[in-house]
Amino acid sequence: MLLEVTPNISQDRRIVMSIFITKNDVVDPTAPEPALSTNEAKTEILVEDGDTIVIGGILKDTKKLTDQGIPDCGSCRPSAGCSAPREWKPARMSCSFLSRPASFSWSSAERSNPTK
Repeated sequence: MLLEVTPNISQDRRIVMSIFITKNDVVDPTAPEPALSTNEAKTEILVEDGDTIVIGGILKDTKKLTDQGIPDCGSCRPSAGCSAPREWKPARMSCSFLSRPASFSWSSAERSNPTK
């Protein structure tokens, strides 16, 4: 996942934030050359100095095939009574970001000698 934020301070001390989010997922990891599924979003927001923003809604739903049963018994014949049942298990991943942009100003003395 990639999150790029470019802030700009307006003349009235509000903050314009350009936000770009990219989320890449491998479609088939067993393929010789795995294909990517790409989801992107781009937006701009205007916030007051010191306000908090929340970026959410970045979700991923997956299903994973799992084996249940006795370990190392998956290769037994079903007639031997040790077949391992398989089950699809759903999983959900969500991601949110919080940001509190704030502007600041230097006095003219600090601008000329920022090491002090």
